[in-house]
Amino acid sequence: MKIVGVTIGIIAVFAILFISLPLITPQVSNIITTEQSQSFPNVPTTSGTTVSLTLNDPLFQGRASSVVSVTSDSPNDSSNLTVQAVSSDGKTITVGGLASSTTRNLVVKYRVEAPEEFTGFNQFMKLTPFLLGALAIGLCAIAGYQAVIRRNA
Repeated sequence: MKIVGVTIGIIAVFAILFISLPLITPQVSNIITTEQSQSFPNVPTTSGTTVSLTLNDPLFQGRASSVVSVTSDSPNDSSNLTVQAVSSDGKTITVGGLASSTTRNLVVKYRVEAPEEFTGFNQFMKLTPFLLGALAIGLCAIAGYQAVIRRNA
């Protein structure tokens, strides 16, 4: 009967783990990054509907998903401006959805790696989901071992 209890416990631990990890991972990302805002005044689009912008700091992990928002003051631009490309260094982005032959002011909000002042905190926080998974597996292994020991005793 103890084996049934241990099995239910193991299933419960993994269920909680699978439910909580998708909630924990974005929070870890929020802890190890900080949001910046940068203005680009008088940005023209002479031909086409895209423009390349150079950011002061590289995007977190060089990903387009690190751009929180791009806003324009031009009523002719699309309400859904998108980042279409990111350079290999993560500092130059290509923004699409702009009206052609128009000048506007753009504001880009983006996430960069938070300063850590040589503490190693960012690297530790990146390991948090892995450590939680290892903890869950360890707890299940200990519970299973204890159930086997007590059953044989």
